[in-house]
Amino acid sequence: KYYWPFVLIMAAAMNASLLTLPRSVTPLRRLFWHAAGSAMPFAVYELARWVRARRFEAECRPLVDRLTALQQELEERSE
Repeated sequence: KYYWPFVLIMAAAMNASLLTLPRSVTPLRRLFWHAAGSAMPFAVYELARWVRARRFEAECRPLVDRLTALQQELEERSE
């Protein structure tokens, strides 16, 4: 939730940079580039979240599983 303002600013900046497209670009092509420029920061954000989730599963999930098993074992011993 903290990244959305940054993503929105990046989308606005990309659209502002697209204002410098040459006049020879057709309106339909200009619309396409603005839509792509608006969607790109959101797509990159989602891709980064996906990569982070996969890295968590690969790196941290075994430790979390071991700690959960240890916690259950300690709870069984205390009963």
